[in-house]
Amino acid sequence: MPALSNHAPSLSGMFTPPLVITAPDGTDVTIPPPPKEDGLILTAIYTQLARSALDGDPSDVCPTCGTPLAVATNPDLQHVIDTETRDIEEIALSKPIYDQLIAGGINGDDLHVMGFYAFMFWVAGKSAADNWVETRVGIPAEKAGMRPKGSKRSKNGRPTG
Repeated sequence: MPALSNHAPSLSGMFTPPLVITAPDGTDVTIPPPPKEDGLILTAIYTQLARSALDGDPSDVCPTCGTPLAVATNPDLQHVIDTETRDIEEIALSKPIYDQLIAGGINGDDLHVMGFYAFMFWVAGKSAADNWVETRVGIPAEKAGMRPKGSKRSKNGRPTG
């Protein structure tokens, strides 16, 4: 009888690779995936934005409890958003990358573009982030220079590029 192996197969193709965005100065910036807590914060912000878009007027309130409809079903989401003091760009890009970009003199608009792309990428995936670029500038993300290098996956699920 063959010996049983308790060794798992390689899971490397399932791990989240870093996101690489070309900065306005032409350098590639490697952004690590957010740690668990920051991922939860980004997800809460994304959920709030999605609910606001779907529920209509964010000033609409629940007739029973008076809570804004966008968060009436999950007050924990609103608590996360209300208590977070960092900018979305800092959370999505990571503090070291955010600080490095600011120290390098990046302007606020460019920092926002990079940060919001990273935000969309982490919470909704590459397609959603690319669609945001296309909506904003009217051309596909790859032509706008926003394709996240190294984040494309091959048929076997492993990162390419």
